[in-house]
Amino acid sequence: MKTIQLKDTLSDKKITETILSTLPEVTDLTKGLLSLYDYKSNLQRFRFESGLKYKIAKMDVNYSAIKIYGLESVNGVLIDIYLYRLNNIIKASGNIPHFITIRHDPGMNIYISVALNFSCSLSFKSLDQYNSITAITKVDSYPEDSTNIK
Repeated sequence: MKTIQLKDTLSDKKITETILSTLPEVTDLTKGLLSLYDYKSNLQRFRFESGLKYKIAKMDVNYSAIKIYGLESVNGVLIDIYLYRLNNIIKASGNIPHFITIRHDPGMNIYISVALNFSCSLSFKSLDQYNSITAITKVDSYPEDSTNIK
């Protein structure tokens, strides 16, 4: 039997795929790897600072949704927002406080900001397999062609 070093295994795509295919998928009762759907929709948390703007996601596909929820820490306001894309229009529902602005650009990138003198800890969860909630990044300004989501 030949011994293979871990570094050699990871550099060989065929060996890596073979090993990964033998591992079980995680369930409520067993340990294992997350499915692609569970990984992509995994909950993300982020603290939004007063007056700053952030790019949070991309809604590529119709009939997709993202849940945003959390707490505004200065006044204790609960936040519970659903973004959904229907017929190429992104809409929002739920408890959207006056101090949160949500926008999207023509590429369906989603942006969020919190007004001055407010601070929020928010969690994001894709409610389907299509949305891309990737690294949340600070942006200097909204794109000129972006519009408010209502």
